[in-house]
Amino acid sequence: MKILIKYGTVVLLFLLLINYTHTYFDFTASKSNIFVLPLIAGLLVVNFVIIYALESKHITTNWVFTILILLFGVNLYLNTNQSNKEIWHEYYISPDPQLKTRGYELKLYADKTYMLNEYWHGESKHYFGAYEFENDILTLGDKTIEDKTESQMTSEYKYNNAKKLFESIENGYSNLKVRNE
Repeated sequence: MKILIKYGTVVLLFLLLINYTHTYFDFTASKSNIFVLPLIAGLLVVNFVIIYALESKHITTNWVFTILILLFGVNLYLNTNQSNKEIWHEYYISPDPQLKTRGYELKLYADKTYMLNEYWHGESKHYFGAYEFENDILTLGDKTIEDKTESQMTSEYKYNNAKKLFESIENGYSNLKVRNE
């Protein structure tokens, strides 16, 4: 029980740190991360110092810290892979291309995955998944995309060569406009 109490807070803080820093599956980002991340890092350092100061043998502590650091390393590796993907095309749904008001940005990657970013004042949500593009039809692999985007997007679009945009196959959904043109 003593070991659980001693290392439980460190493990919990590390899991919180990983939760606030992952970008390889659906997550919500906020300006509050500017305050939360340094707070978690500070608490981790304090826990490390206290554990090392109170313990004479550091065998268990070294193993726990090594495992946690390896987990964080895997987290950083996956984040790096996600941020270094080659973008095939970028589209948006918003009143303006700068996304200064609430809007969605869809990045299609060359490896047949996508990232959908929802922006509003001070926060953002990010959704990840796979897509298919065959016969000028774009199919996003998430059937719940309508719920996630409050019926702003659907999972299937047909490419219109004349207008250079994706038009929704279902009625009532916005078209995907080309970003950065």
